Amino acid sequence: MRFLLKLFLLTVLAAGLWVGYAVFLPAGPASEKFVMLRPGSSARSIASKLGEQGIIRSPSAFLMLHWVKLRSLKAGEYRFDHPASAIEVYDRIARGDIYTHTVVVPEGYNIFDIANTIELAGLG
Repeated sequence: MRFLLKLFLLTVLAAGLWVGYAVFLPAGPASEKFVMLRPGSSARSIASKLGEQGIIRSPSAFLMLHWVKLRSLKAGEYRFDHPASAIEVYDRIARGDIYTHTVVVPEGYNIFDIANTIELAGLG
C-alpha cells in the first residue's frame, strides 16, 4: 500500500513538472514567424499547427489549457516574434490579437489601380 502511495505521488509530481515546463516556460521562434489559423479550425488543429511551427512546446499541454480556460479561439494571421509561454500564446489567440496589413489607396484610384496595389503588397 505504501509503495502505491509513493508511486502515485511521484506520478503526480512528474505530471506537475511536465505541465509547468510545457505551459509556463517560454518557447517559440527566435526570429519572426507568421501562423495562419483558418476559420472553423478546431482547438486540436490549432494546437498541432502551433506545435509544428515551434510556437508552443506541447500541443497536449495547449489543449489542456484550452480545456481549463474554455475560451473561443479566433482565426486570423498571427505574428510571433519572441519566445512566449503557452498561456501568453493562448491569450493572444483567444483575444484575437491578429497581425494586420496596411494598404494605402490614394484618392482617385480606380478598381484596377487598387487591385494592382493589393497585388504589389502581396495580399492578393
